Amino acid sequence: MIKCFVVEEDGQTLAEYGPVLFFIALASIVILTLLGGKIRDAYFVRANTEIGQVGTST
Repeated sequence: MIKCFVVEEDGQTLAEYGPVLFFIALASIVILTLLGGKIRDAYFVRANTEIGQVGTST
């Protein structure tokens, strides 16, 4: 019974994956912050322009 608690690695796994997930989330936030305007311009502004052109053509 005591051997089971000594060998159990659930806490160790959490301690290993926690920082990894933190840095992935941090990198994602930084990348989206830095590239957010470019992503918006590349997709949403272009899509709005295309939709506007389709709506005004007869």
